[in-house]
Amino acid sequence: MLLNPQQQRGVDSPGHCLISACPGSGKTRVLVERAKRLLQSNPAARVATITFTKDAAKEMSERLEKALGQTASGRIITGTFHSLAMKQLKHYRENAGSPPLNVLSEDQSYILRRRAWQAEASEQPEQQFLKEMADAKASRIPPQNPKGPLARALISYQKLLFEQEAYDFDDLIIQAANGLHSGILDPIDCTHLLVDEMQDVDHTQYSWLMAHVDRGKILTCVGDDDQSIYGFRHALGFTAMRAFADETEAEEITLGITYRCSASVLTYAIRLIIKNRERIRKTITTNESDPGAVVRKDFYDEAEEAKAAGLFLNSRPNINRKGEQCTAAILARTNNVLRSAEVMLTSANVPYYVKGKPNFWSGGIPEKIRNLLGAFAGRGSRGIVMHLHEEQACRDLTSAVSNATRGMDSPVPFLLTKDWQKNLDKKALQAWAPMAASLLTVSKKLDEADYEGAINHIAGMTVAVDRSQKAAKIAEAACQCILGLQGDVASKIRAIDLMERFDKKQEHDPRAIALMTLHGSKGLEFDYVWIMGMGHGLLPHMDSPIEEERRLCYVGMTRAKTHLTLSTAIEEGVASEFFQEMVLPHEVLLRAPD
Repeated sequence: MLLNPQQQRGVDSPGHCLISACPGSGKTRVLVERAKRLLQSNPAARVATITFTKDAAKEMSERLEKALGQTASGRIITGTFHSLAMKQLKHYRENAGSPPLNVLSEDQSYILRRRAWQAEASEQPEQQFLKEMADAKASRIPPQNPKGPLARALISYQKLLFEQEAYDFDDLIIQAANGLHSGILDPIDCTHLLVDEMQDVDHTQYSWLMAHVDRGKILTCVGDDDQSIYGFRHALGFTAMRAFADETEAEEITLGITYRCSASVLTYAIRLIIKNRERIRKTITTNESDPGAVVRKDFYDEAEEAKAAGLFLNSRPNINRKGEQCTAAILARTNNVLRSAEVMLTSANVPYYVKGKPNFWSGGIPEKIRNLLGAFAGRGSRGIVMHLHEEQACRDLTSAVSNATRGMDSPVPFLLTKDWQKNLDKKALQAWAPMAASLLTVSKKLDEADYEGAINHIAGMTVAVDRSQKAAKIAEAACQCILGLQGDVASKIRAIDLMERFDKKQEHDPRAIALMTLHGSKGLEFDYVWIMGMGHGLLPHMDSPIEEERRLCYVGMTRAKTHLTLSTAIEEGVASEFFQEMVLPHEVLLRAPD
């Protein structure tokens, strides 16, 4: 299919370029075609494409390879902000003779933040304070009081990271941006940077991009400020797109034709989003000939709402008007609403699958078991040190263990000796004794090939310090999984690595209904979409700015190709004000009480 005039402008633009792309406007195709033109027209050109997720990076890489073939693969770099920043830092550290880059997982970072809270601000409400710490770190906005509890906790947290010779994910971009601005780090080896989802960049990512502009790189940014839904992660949205265009005098192009949404879906979605004041003004039209349908349904309670959604979507045609498998999804603002849908779909025997669940081993109890077990399988002492932090062991002990085992692949035999303990005081020795006993127990069981006993003991250690109600059940499931893997402990850990790295999407019935949050639906599309839970205080959510909530609802609505249903349960309270803003009357009220 030929590019439309606006898409062709995006491909041919000679310098910095800002492309504002409405939902379903073919922005990925434009990026691929632009990369193709740049590489084919200039033998010296090298292109780097930057995305926010691994899946998006993989899709971009595959599309570029298909469009350009293997001959150009050596001139293309594809990655996420974090992966590319990590490569820069790794390259610098290798040249400087520094130790390998050590990046903590989100759970491990949380443990250290909680440790810093305990040390510096335990009188503050825990969860709110931990959120403030994470926000301050991500936004790079210093606390108002430089000597207050938040400032002290952040300093303590950075000291803990330093002791581990580790970075968290925020540090990767911060250090890379600082290194670029100071001239210590080399920019990405390319002539052109192509950035997808520009509306989602935060202050640090924006600084990293502009540092590349300062080093002579040509920047193309594609995004949609109307789909900026990550304000809680400090995404800049409209501000980033406007600032980039102004600072670089970029050519501004709008992709305003959607090849996804029917006229009716687009009409109601636009009525909602134009209520926002901070947005790039754009005219949006559709190329879809099917007029489609948008319906509002009011129910008495959430159970009836979920049941109706499941039965209606399950009765959709098998094939859509284009001769493809007809797809469907239930979307909601929160996971609690989706759980109600899941219960009703199960009871009605309607096939479904839940999209967006994290890998089993990437957090919580399973990750802690895996990391502790790793200390016996050549993976270093991090699992032990993190467990001590979670137990709130004294800092002298955690620092001593970390320092004594630095660089060791197999630290347990050394930690079971007395040599490294000679400088520990009485308090630290007392705190170490239970850990030493556990390490000795697990070591003996492994020597006897009693894998079940060793793994269950480690699971018991993690459950003892975890505060969640489901810890024991999750630990039992993790143990069963590990014991079902072949080989010794090292082989089992390697198998888990492969499970995480190549976690295949479960095959499901082609008729199955997808369940996901509105945030999780971004970038996807379905023939039929039903958005549940549109009540005041829920959508829009009471804890989020109204303009961001409009954008979130707009994202959900524009996932629908032809049929969109929006529903609420009156038992939950007043219907969403968004119905009034988009002028959508209710169709029917079902199952009022007797």
